[in-house]
Order: sequence, then structure tokens, then C-alpha cells
Amino acid sequence: MAPHERIILAGGRGFLGAVLATHFAARGHEVIVLTRTPRPGEGPAYDAAWDGKTVGDWARLLDGAAAVVNLAGRSGNCRYHARNRRLLLASRVQS
Repeated sequence: MAPHERIILAGGRGFLGAVLATHFAARGHEVIVLTRTPRPGEGPAYDAAWDGKTVGDWARLLDGAAAVVNLAGRSGNCRYHARNRRLLLASRVQS
């Protein structure tokens, strides 16, 4: 990826999202986190309000983005069995 490209992290306020945001920002990328609870001015990324269900003003931020990483959904920190697999997959696909 060339420097100064836009990277979108959907649901990027967790542990992995924070690591990725720092990584990409340190390499000169514009990092945008789509989140239900925007925290302006906190961290290396710009937060945009997003509910994971409806298209809103945030959708314009996708234009010209080099990458979109979907980190939204149910936590993977759970027992791995058929029911949780279904819930994990559905939570990511629906967003």
C-alpha cells in the first residue's frame, strides 16, 4: 500500500483495531474507524458514527479507500462450537 491511502476499520475500537490503526497511521495512512461510539481526537484515527446496519453519511468515506477491514461483530473470545460459530459469522456478515 502506498502512503497516504485511506484505510477503513469497521468496528475498529477493540484491541486489534487499535493495533491496526496505530500501524497504518505510523505509515502515513489516513485511518478511519467506523464505530457506534465515536471518540473525536482520541488515538491516531478519525472516528465516524456507524451502526453496522444502515447506510449513512459514513458511506461517503468508502470512496477512494484502499482497504476496508471488518472487525465488527461478536467477540471471538468464546468457546468454539456450532452455535457460537453461527453467531460469530452472522454478526460479521450482517454488518
